[in-house]
Amino acid sequence: MKLPKLLVIGAALSASFVIAGMANAGVVTQALSYGPGLSPETNPFTDAMNFNQFQASLGTLTSVTVQFADNSSGSVQVTNGSSTSSPYSISLGEQLSLTDPASKVVASFLDESAASSTTIASHNSDTINTTANGSSPVNTVSNLSEFIGSGQIALSLSGSGVALVSGATPYTASTSSTSSGIVTLVYNYSSPGAAPLPGSGALALIGGVTLIGAMAIRRRAAH
Repeated sequence: MKLPKLLVIGAALSASFVIAGMANAGVVTQALSYGPGLSPETNPFTDAMNFNQFQASLGTLTSVTVQFADNSSGSVQVTNGSSTSSPYSISLGEQLSLTDPASKVVASFLDESAASSTTIASHNSDTINTTANGSSPVNTVSNLSEFIGSGQIALSLSGSGVALVSGATPYTASTSSTSSGIVTLVYNYSSPGAAPLPGSGALALIGGVTLIGAMAIRRRAAH
């Protein structure tokens, strides 16, 4: 019964060295907030967002992703300027855009509330109160090089309000809202394993284990 046991030990040692030599995946996550109390409809805003750059000593940066989590609440007032009563579909939106130091768009998101329907008489007005709480899909950044360094990358977040209205024309719409949220930046990277592949010393150790197993077999056969 000693032969299988010695072979398992040798196989386990070989596997441990191979695993140590493989690359490891890592993630660095940063989150910065904006608001509360911003008014993108009446006063479009710009907010500085300084994220730490990725340190190359950690490994190789493989991707950078951005995600928005936005909270907006407010109202949309619509005035029907047509000659007849008409149904209107109304929602409140906020357009967010994150740009790099060269003013190139890194990621964007339109946070839109659920639509509400109302019928407005000719030349009358109605006000819809609404809330938008949305998370954007994950935006993948194309230019990785500007995110690598030992300092910070100065990104700029801009937000502006959008009244999304459909119905008889002409009409006018005025909006009022407050906004807040979080922008999350994620660095995905790969790094070398904790140890290199086995050298001559490690191979000699594995060979020694195998030799011991062979000697044990011969001794048992002799007896």
